[in-house]
Amino acid sequence: MNVKIIALLLFGIIVVSCVKNKHNALNDEQLNPTAKSKSNNVSDSLNMANLTRALKDSVKIESFIVTQYLHDSLPNGVYQLRNLKELYVSRTYLKQIPPQVCNLSKLESLDLDFNKLISIENIVCLEKLKSLSLVGNRLSHLPADLSLLSRLWFLDISNNQFKDGLHSKLPPSIEELRIANSELNHFPLEILELKKLKRLNLSDNPNLKSIPIEINSLVNLTELIISDTGISDDYKLKIQELIPNCVIYD
Repeated sequence: MNVKIIALLLFGIIVVSCVKNKHNALNDEQLNPTAKSKSNNVSDSLNMANLTRALKDSVKIESFIVTQYLHDSLPNGVYQLRNLKELYVSRTYLKQIPPQVCNLSKLESLDLDFNKLISIENIVCLEKLKSLSLVGNRLSHLPADLSLLSRLWFLDISNNQFKDGLHSKLPPSIEELRIANSELNHFPLEILELKKLKRLNLSDNPNLKSIPIEINSLVNLTELIISDTGISDDYKLKIQELIPNCVIYD
């Protein structure tokens, strides 16, 4: 059994696509009880019972994609995919991440863009996570113990509501951080602890008017995006003097 990818594209119906070999984990009867297909790429509508049953039998799935799924929780079977390395969930009514996500101990990439998340407290158990994207949610703070994600190198929390700051110590392993269009009123000082940081995007935060001189301690920073902020041109020149080896996009 060698199932690598399963994707759900939900526009009122559920569509599943998978890569499979002759040892089918998701067989054609599961995908469509009324017809059989000889194709290696299977697409057909499922009801929720069939989906849950199919997921339960598909332990080798490594990538899972859900979009336009108009529910506030995922099928329970998703959290039983213990070999999952990549999970992409977008444009759903998902508000929180349940504790069951800790079952996905091999997860390396988690993309939760454009949902309705207000809390992500339970993701700190995902010790192998390297990439986390939370664009376009309703987050106003990050988990206090987010720094436990010691392998995380990419974090995108753009299009959220961090007007009062992040309230979290960030993983020191982060190399790329994006906090664009997130209602920032001031520069999050937690960023100054990211000594491996290479790329920082603070664009589209009009209330952000300054950056502390301590930014020169980020010796690996090569790219800083501060377009459409409240930072004046004169101040931008001062920043450039502080970090001469960094390209500033304004």
